Amino acid sequence: MIPDRTRRIDLDACASVQSLVDGWTFLVGQYPQHGFSSDGPVRSFLANVDNAFLNMVVIEAPTCGPQGFADALGRAARIMQQCPYPAMLASVPKWYPDAGDAMFAAAGLVHAQDLWGMAAPDLAPPRRSEPELDFRLVRDSQSAIDIGLVNAAAYAMPAEAFAITGNVHQWSGEHFGVVGYADDEPVTGALAYIQDGQIYIGWVATLPDRHGQGLGEAAMRRAITAAQQAATRPLPLWLHATEAGRPLYRSMGFEEAAHMRLHVLEGETH
Repeated sequence: MIPDRTRRIDLDACASVQSLVDGWTFLVGQYPQHGFSSDGPVRSFLANVDNAFLNMVVIEAPTCGPQGFADALGRAARIMQQCPYPAMLASVPKWYPDAGDAMFAAAGLVHAQDLWGMAAPDLAPPRRSEPELDFRLVRDSQSAIDIGLVNAAAYAMPAEAFAITGNVHQWSGEHFGVVGYADDEPVTGALAYIQDGQIYIGWVATLPDRHGQGLGEAAMRRAITAAQQAATRPLPLWLHATEAGRPLYRSMGFEEAAHMRLHVLEGETH
């Protein structure tokens, strides 16, 4: 497929949230105990596994004034409390009413981290040569486990929290995980999957002692290329970045859409 960076992408807050909703619909839907719900502006995507990122509640649209926002937070908090595992709430700060932060506290929710929706019609050319790693598509149980181990190490989370990746090779739909190995040890990984309206990228991670070597970018490019080759038409690339990842994604041609915040229940870790 010929790259076309002249295509325009809607980068407003609604598009960014819709990308997250679509991405999590596919991701969470791969887990047998998953559950989806919709109540006004509150949507939930619960894999019901021990990883808060896969138990996501989203405020997907602006609410009707302060009371509407408080009600949405209350509904979101109740869903999170009923989930048997830690969960997260994603929301857009530009949609908060005055005193919105106090409303989170009143609902028992505390800020955990920030995300930025980012999108590109295609990738900018690479800035450096590809590192000398053994890159493998995730097509068996070991490579599926390995992409989780790299993510657990990168985000300083217990390896058990990413045991949920062990079935990636058995997922439905078109998905392309890539793991990079150095001397048979997994050091970086990324995942891209195809939906009707986007190629979504996630689980981009590199071992902390291998940062700054272009490994994550190389894994990402390979995953995206595989997805683009499998797609039947050009699709925009979407991801949601942490603060640490934003500079890399900008250098690869991604533009920022909406700033989002993740909240967890008070007393829970993520």
